[in-house]
Amino acid sequence: MQNRTFLAAVVAAAMATAVAAEIPLSFSGSGHVVVPVRINGGDQHLFVFDTGAEGSAVYSRFSSEAKLESAGREEVVGQTGAASLPLRRIARLEVDGRTFGPVVASELPDRPDGAVMAGIIGLDIMGRYLVDFDLSAARLSLLDGVEAEQLIASQGEPVSARILTGGLLAVPVKVNGVAGWGIIDTGARESRINTKFANLAKVKNDDARAAIMVQGATNTSSSLRPGRTRTIRLLGQELSDAPIRIADLPVFDAFGLGDEPAMIIGADYLGHYRLLIDFPTRRVWWQ
Repeated sequence: MQNRTFLAAVVAAAMATAVAAEIPLSFSGSGHVVVPVRINGGDQHLFVFDTGAEGSAVYSRFSSEAKLESAGREEVVGQTGAASLPLRRIARLEVDGRTFGPVVASELPDRPDGAVMAGIIGLDIMGRYLVDFDLSAARLSLLDGVEAEQLIASQGEPVSARILTGGLLAVPVKVNGVAGWGIIDTGARESRINTKFANLAKVKNDDARAAIMVQGATNTSSSLRPGRTRTIRLLGQELSDAPIRIADLPVFDAFGLGDEPAMIIGADYLGHYRLLIDFPTRRVWWQ
């Protein structure tokens, strides 16, 4: 999900501890990667941890239950389209031992699949930190006052990322030897590639899988065709015979990549490795 107006300015404070404790990563019933978040001092609720979301969001049912105040409206662009949505004010948001607030979050329609999730944590929360995202070990940390090289001295050189609209990051990627851009999106369950990239890289149709309809954060539907790559070279690692979905999603235009070979790197690829994203310096490691 991507808001047209970056909401980082509304994050007024964060705890001053240099190193945060690890928090657990898990999968929701819908297959999204989620973390526990406490809102306004209440109970913890599961939020999608989404490096592909410019701003944070809450789902409509949770917003009503938590009695969140109105903060106007805003146009939001999700993977499958745009919509004008209400904004809600969160006085206090706690994640990974850190406190933020006030935070303005988009209110999204409830998911049609019925998955129980309260909302989405976006770049307005995580974008000032070194993010240590290790889905294989089911843990996450938001770090400051720490150099990434201290954590991964044996990892080698980082990849310098390209900054996209709203602060999202894209890294160089090669699909079947053809160069393009990959958007790092922990909130996407499956990786997706635009038609231009798929055609240039000669991505094969995967007849063993059917096309699917998906609904992004704004509940607009798009059809994703099944494909399969020979190789994907990404952040110094290579994946072989990897499945992928093919679609010209509106979000590629919103990110400024509509006319370029581009893909969304989802949790299906990222989940095999430890990912470190240094948002302030726009450097990325994948171990």
